Amino acid sequence: MDEKIRTLTRLIALIQVLHERFKSRVSTNHLKTALYSLRELLKGETITLGGFVTICATCKKVKNELERWSPVEQYIEQRIDIQFSHGLCPTCHDEALLELEE
Repeated sequence: MDEKIRTLTRLIALIQVLHERFKSRVSTNHLKTALYSLRELLKGETITLGGFVTICATCKKVKNELERWSPVEQYIEQRIDIQFSHGLCPTCHDEALLELEE
């Protein structure tokens, strides 16, 4: 990953952590503006997440920098500009139908 992208990605993560820890003491607007500006700089860039992440083997929640557990989708959405939608793959769809029929 390009060093610029790596640095900007770290800054985004840092701003999000600061916002979470100090949201009652720091202007949310200032943090949101900084986060928006950094995301604008990264638009069109390919971003990959790296490193180790602790994930629950049962519920798949991820432990963040604040030692809090959150859904994997939320963890990823907070680090890169992506939103998830949910659906069912063909296998899970068939299994859900079988459960409903029982």
